[in-house]
Amino acid sequence: AGCVPHLRVLTLTHNRLTEGITGQSDYAPVAELLSTSALSELQELDLSRNFVFDQAVGGENGGEVLLASATDLALPGRFPNLERLDLGGVGVQSCISSSQLAAFATALGVEGAPSLQDLTLFPACSEETPNGVVALANALSSGHLSQLARLNLKYMNRIGGEEFACLCRSFVTGRAPLKALDLSLSAFLVFGFGIEA
Repeated sequence: AGCVPHLRVLTLTHNRLTEGITGQSDYAPVAELLSTSALSELQELDLSRNFVFDQAVGGENGGEVLLASATDLALPGRFPNLERLDLGGVGVQSCISSSQLAAFATALGVEGAPSLQDLTLFPACSEETPNGVVALANALSSGHLSQLARLNLKYMNRIGGEEFACLCRSFVTGRAPLKALDLSLSAFLVFGFGIEA
């Protein structure tokens, strides 16, 4: 990253970034990229279709603590000019785990990405782990995403009624001036019934 300090667009989509030489998951190279402060001019980052944040924060994989954390993307000062961030995928590929989403959204809520205008997340949600959706709703209501105009949350699966209501309330606060919201192919469990967007 130090070799390209003026880099503004970085596209790493569908590159199997966490696949090690032996076929085992290796999060160290991605963790190193995300922990650098040398890409402060970066405006667009596309990590879509990679299994980078599919594991729980601090989770274990074969006895090794996973190193890549979505929180690194939202640390204050790390990527101050980041306008577009894509952590999406295709279908359920590349979903961000609920604990990763919770950590990332919490960091966003404390001035983690002041320039962010376009965010794509495909949360791997369930009724059992709603923390990520609640943290995202809190971040949207915080006022620290005042530039966010486009939010893509495709493929959210099995969001409970309370979390859905919390998310909806965050949209109407006006603190994140959304102009485009994509909830397609999502399934919400409202009042015990499944509703697909």
